[in-house]
Amino acid sequence: MEFKKNYFIYPNGKIYGRKRQIYMPEKKDKKGFHYVKLEGILYYNHLLVAKYYKINFHSYPVLLHRDGNKANNRLENLEYTIGTRYDERVKKHRWICYNKKNNAYKITINNLQKQKKTLKEALCYKFIFILKMRAGLV
Repeated sequence: MEFKKNYFIYPNGKIYGRKRQIYMPEKKDKKGFHYVKLEGILYYNHLLVAKYYKINFHSYPVLLHRDGNKANNRLENLEYTIGTRYDERVKKHRWICYNKKNNAYKITINNLQKQKKTLKEALCYKFIFILKMRAGLV
């Protein structure tokens, strides 16, 4: 999708500069969101992808990364939602955390004990949860 005549936005979140004929370098902010600086203005990758490829039928205010990974700005990983739905999802699955260093999901034992789940239950649930997230069912 063309953006400002000199840039092209791909559904995977990458931004290509036509003048220099390179992918624009991404940086991370303090919260972990990726952004690019184009002509002196900062643009968040996930917001550009959503704006140009995703239709917000219900005018929901929150743009959510389905898998919780803020570096994954692919179109299929972005979802518009209302704030309460996001809060419910986080509360329900708070013992499954995304580990940025390893680029993987992890189960926190302290939170497992609070939720009164065994490690075997948690591993099965984690696997099913990740499959549902990828399919967009959660």
